Amino acid sequence: MDTVPLVSIVVPCYRGERYLAEAIESCLRQSHRNFEVVVVDDASPDRCAEIATRYVAADDRVRLIRHPRNKGVSHAFNTGFAAARGAYFARLAQDDVFRADAITIMLDRIRSEPEVGLVYCDMQLIDADGRFMHMLPTEEVGRALLPAHRVGVCVLWSRAAWETVGPFDPRYDTADDYEFFLRVSRRFRLAKCAGEAPFYFRYHPAQGGVQLSKQQDYAYVLAQLAHYKSLVRTHMFRPAYWRKIVTCWIRARARKRVWMRSAEYREYLRKRALNSGADPGAEARLAFR
Repeated sequence: MDTVPLVSIVVPCYRGERYLAEAIESCLRQSHRNFEVVVVDDASPDRCAEIATRYVAADDRVRLIRHPRNKGVSHAFNTGFAAARGAYFARLAQDDVFRADAITIMLDRIRSEPEVGLVYCDMQLIDADGRFMHMLPTEEVGRALLPAHRVGVCVLWSRAAWETVGPFDPRYDTADDYEFFLRVSRRFRLAKCAGEAPFYFRYHPAQGGVQLSKQQDYAYVLAQLAHYKSLVRTHMFRPAYWRKIVTCWIRARARKRVWMRSAEYREYLRKRALNSGADPGAEARLAFR
């Protein structure tokens, strides 16, 4: 008898009190009822923990994990997925919203083909107040990851994929999901859920992709560089991969210079110094391995 699999949805939060309740509510409204919501409070100074605690008390499918100090979104996701009990994993930013059928759509798609490790859907863009702006179509599988990140963030993957390729890599912070998707693509098939956009991606001035756009541009190229270097290890005599490595290296150097001259970088160093007490530029100097 086919059992209904448990899906673990991880929601990291930091300074997200305005939208966190709406994000959690969208999980609780899912038509697929066998799920858990793991909220990870990344030492947020606002009311995130208080909001999540109310849901923990009201619904035993919601759990809260608290970081004693701020570690960043990659670490927060990894904390959540390390504690997850599900056979399938999904991620949700604190300011985004699932449509009620999102998990059902993605779960049906990934279970239809055993060799598929990750599925994704089109999205809808909403503004800070939740008003629809326009559709955000993702690319078909052949162009979803390269030459640019077009998978989006309405994604679901198997526990097997996570355990095979490993967790999010904090060295690619702001592009950690993209680097993870690239790793999955080297070991598993990806599949798009056709004709659906069961996800609301919120655009607002305070979101990370807006405030950290230069760091994100740099991290995207680093993720591509790591991807092609991995491919070369198993396909050493393919000149196209070597050309991509050179191109990515040049682009990464240029984007790193732009980032390091920006106010974003100065704020990055300040936060690193406050949170770790270690060398604040260590992660920024990610080696071109």
